[in-house]
Amino acid sequence: MLKSAGRAAGSGSSSLARWAMTDHYGFSRRLPNMPVMGWLDTLLYSLMLFLAQIVYVLVSAVLTGLFFAFGIPFLLTILWGD
Repeated sequence: MLKSAGRAAGSGSSSLARWAMTDHYGFSRRLPNMPVMGWLDTLLYSLMLFLAQIVYVLVSAVLTGLFFAFGIPFLLTILWGD
């Protein structure tokens, strides 16, 4: 039983590691298409991408919060009515 648990844990950890190292944003596909830039321009471009991702995360968090705060109660009142 311990062997099968160890095998399952090893399989799960290798799958998790493979998923964690996957390029989810496609940056590796964009990198070769970037024009040749200096060090500062490359740093600014990377910073711009990072800030865009932070804005995306914040907007999604706000929209999710609004959905849970207003959308679900609204749908429940439609479903059960008051």
